[in-house]
Amino acid sequence: MSYQVVVVIPSVANLCQALQSAYDNGAAGSFKLVSAEGEVTVTFERELRDDQEFLERRIQQGLSVAKAVCDQLADELELAEDRSVLCWLVEKLRAGSARIQGIPAGFAAEAYTNTVQPLTWRAQGDANDYCLLRDGNWLAALKMNGELHVAEQERYVAQLAAAPELAAALRAAIVPLMRLGDFVGNVDEGGASGLGSFDRCAILLQARQALAKLGLDI
Repeated sequence: MSYQVVVVIPSVANLCQALQSAYDNGAAGSFKLVSAEGEVTVTFERELRDDQEFLERRIQQGLSVAKAVCDQLADELELAEDRSVLCWLVEKLRAGSARIQGIPAGFAAEAYTNTVQPLTWRAQGDANDYCLLRDGNWLAALKMNGELHVAEQERYVAQLAAAPELAAALRAAIVPLMRLGDFVGNVDEGGASGLGSFDRCAILLQARQALAKLGLDI
């Protein structure tokens, strides 16, 4: 799947040659220039499958999809032999002044969940003994104190095994929601849901604080 990054800058001499040198030195994809009235529109054509690993790494560090795309492209353009010619482009990309087309809406959520290795669990055979497994390999041992019935113990262990995936999914949902300004101080009266009045922003902040306790800062 291809996607495009479109940037408009003032006309610059030797722009095509400078861009080509960046591509000769390892930048991915292709580019097209369209000049009109003292400006040039640069369209970068890239393949999502080629960039996915790099973009996911940046998104996992807290960047938006757009910022991850722009920073990755800016880094690659700095491979040009004469970077001074590309300064307008790099500055615009670093500032996020680009139009991005063709990236699926759910890409950010996938970037978070793709890093999570699902855990499974099993009973060890001895009373109250369980272990957590990752890729079928032993990861951690759990010793229950026997106060709970077997069914309750197993439900608790299953919840522990599901926690990493749940945390990743929650983080993927909170990141874009926190960026929506209309959530700040937005009290929902509940309407037909019957939930009553609640502060959307407060709920998101509570979830964010809970994730921080797991070392998942947003």
